[in-house]
Amino acid sequence: MDKKDFGELVNAAAPTLYRVAKSFLKNDADCEDAAQEAVAIAFSKLASLKNDQYAKTWLVRILMNECRRTLRMRKRVVPSGNIDAGHTPEDQSGLYEALMGLELKFRTPIVLHYLEGFSVGEISAMLKIPPGTVKSRLARARQKLRTLLHNLEDIDYERI
Repeated sequence: MDKKDFGELVNAAAPTLYRVAKSFLKNDADCEDAAQEAVAIAFSKLASLKNDQYAKTWLVRILMNECRRTLRMRKRVVPSGNIDAGHTPEDQSGLYEALMGLELKFRTPIVLHYLEGFSVGEISAMLKIPPGTVKSRLARARQKLRTLLHNLEDIDYERI
């Protein structure tokens, strides 16, 4: 993959990168930082990409690792106030709140599969877990979402 193709990949994958980062970090500034860092890392390691057809999956995997690194760093920082930065009113929708209420191990496959359109096999490769585990986490996450969304009247539960 050359620099031009990489630039096109990044532009095409930008919404996906943001949504995946948002599922991990919640804070818009942290999401942008993680996405930028992931792009920089991917660009520096472009030669290690073995098959161009998996470039988006590879880039998302790098982003996920960067998000995890950010979360680890955040644990080391002691909060100095009660600031709720990064949460906007539109973030407070019931579905968003329910999604953020899921454990990360359930939230990640849901975001990758239903919001980003990755297959079970691709998610399995990204998360380095067996496909059966991905399927069971998707099923459990759907069940947990049903429970969390039970009080919302405008959700069609049969579609979840």
